Amino acid sequence: MIRSMNLDGSEALFLRATRDTKAERVGVPWMAMEVGAAQLAIKYAISTAGQALEQRRANHRRDLPLPRGR
Repeated sequence: MIRSMNLDGSEALFLRATRDTKAERVGVPWMAMEVGAAQLAIKYAISTAGQALEQRRANHRRDLPLPRGR
């Protein structure tokens, strides 16, 4: 359940609300948190790399001559 959970989705909202009532405790296995954090880091890295590539393409001037070897 945790692996496929959207952090902005209704399941996460429900777990946060349950936790905030302090009537029940919500626990997540350590390994599940590690896997979730790794997946978020990978998504962030891919997104950042894609943005950098798009920025590079936008700033690339095609009218400049290619550098020549000596």
